[in-house]
Amino acid sequence: MAVRHLDKNNKKNGLVDANHSPKMKRFDQRQKQKQQKQYNEKPHTSSPVVSDSFTCGYSSSESSWSSSSTPTSQHRYRQNKNRKKSNDHPNSKVFPKVVTKKMTQEERNRYVAMDCEMVGVGMDALSSALARVTIIDWHGNILLDEYVKPNREVNDYRTFVSGITEQHLMQETTLDIQSCRSMVSEKIKNKILVGHALKNDLHALGISHPWHQTRDTAKYKPFMKLRFDDGILWPRKLKELAHERLHREVQTEGKCHSPHEDALTALDLYKSERAKWENIMEYKINKTREIEQEKQQQTYLQTIQWPKLKKQPET
Repeated sequence: MAVRHLDKNNKKNGLVDANHSPKMKRFDQRQKQKQQKQYNEKPHTSSPVVSDSFTCGYSSSESSWSSSSTPTSQHRYRQNKNRKKSNDHPNSKVFPKVVTKKMTQEERNRYVAMDCEMVGVGMDALSSALARVTIIDWHGNILLDEYVKPNREVNDYRTFVSGITEQHLMQETTLDIQSCRSMVSEKIKNKILVGHALKNDLHALGISHPWHQTRDTAKYKPFMKLRFDDGILWPRKLKELAHERLHREVQTEGKCHSPHEDALTALDLYKSERAKWENIMEYKINKTREIEQEKQQQTYLQTIQWPKLKKQPET
């Protein structure tokens, strides 16, 4: 019904608009209160309370928006506050939050870190041969540190890098490659092996290690970098990773490399990313198991169906 404007004479004559009656006014008030209540519940029921003493935006006691901020700014502030408290990534569906757990001593005993030093053999000393191997535990204690005499003639000891001299390899305690291989295999058996560029070390030793028990800081994608515009990731030097991630200086110029220091640095790099790294490895292991189970099922079905197909008479 349209609202009619009444003058004083109409009011005196008893001509009062129905919209201005006390009954309609009470009805309008109830409708406004209901709408205001619905509006208040929409943006604020899901958002947490920031503080008991903090008043921002709409105040239910005053039934109006305060002048301190607008509804949009208040809602945005509470969202940001909640995000800071929970430490959730903005893209939490893509990057789930990693929950770190305390390690038991039994879990720590499963880890070892290894580093090797090489000398140059062959023509122009371009090939590498194992000359020293060091293995440490989770706490950095040395489990194995031995010099190894190569089977081939050494043309370059690379002393400025490896720290190895002819005297080291001529000692009575120097191991041959076969003895060293068996000792290392025993130390890393059923262990999670940590190191940097472990492929080179294992190749020099002439042994292998299961991929799901290997943690190579040179092959961990977050530690790698793009060199060109082809999208291919390349490994980085241990020296660079230690400076960037651990704020530690290793393999400084003018000093020989220390296999104990390099193994410890690789282990500390792994520790800094252990939670995320293990989540990735768990996903890869489970995915590999699923693929293997599917292959086994397909092989089983083929063995069952093959005799049936063989017995079918030729037409």
